[in-house]
Amino acid sequence: MTPDDTPDWRATASPQPSADSTLPWWAEPGVTMCGLPARYRINDGEIDGAGNCAAMLLKPAGSAEMRVGQSLDIHMLGDSAAPIYPLPQSPDDYVLRLVSQSDNGATGRYSALGPGTVVLMSNGFCLDSKSHVETNGPCPVLRLTVTP
Repeated sequence: MTPDDTPDWRATASPQPSADSTLPWWAEPGVTMCGLPARYRINDGEIDGAGNCAAMLLKPAGSAEMRVGQSLDIHMLGDSAAPIYPLPQSPDDYVLRLVSQSDNGATGRYSALGPGTVVLMSNGFCLDSKSHVETNGPCPVLRLTVTP
C-alpha cells in the first residue's frame, strides 16, 4: 500500500451528520475518545466545546461573543439520567438569563438580554491551564461577551 492508497482517517473517524439526523444537536456521530464537559452553540450556529478531552473544565475559560437577542445553547456531559456538571449559572441575569432547560438538567437555553460580559460557572473538576493544578469546585465554563 502506498501513501496515496491510505484512507483519510479524518473522513472516517467522525462522519458528519446528515440533514435528517435524529441525533440531538450536541451529539457527536461516530466514536470519539474525547469527553468534553460542555458543548455550546450560539443562535443555532456552529457547535463548539468547552474544557478538555479528559472531561475537565479549564481555567481560564474559552470565550465567545454574541449579540443582544441571540440565544446560547449549552449541553453538559452526562448520561440520560443526569449531567456530570450542572448547567452553568450566569452571574448577571440582565446580560444573560437561563430561559429553559431539559428535564434532566443537562441542556439549557440562555437568552442575551443586554450588553456586558459574564463568565458562566459550574461546579466540578477544573484544570488551571497555566499551573496544571487540578481543583474541584466552581469552574468557569465560558466567558461570554454580549454586544448591542
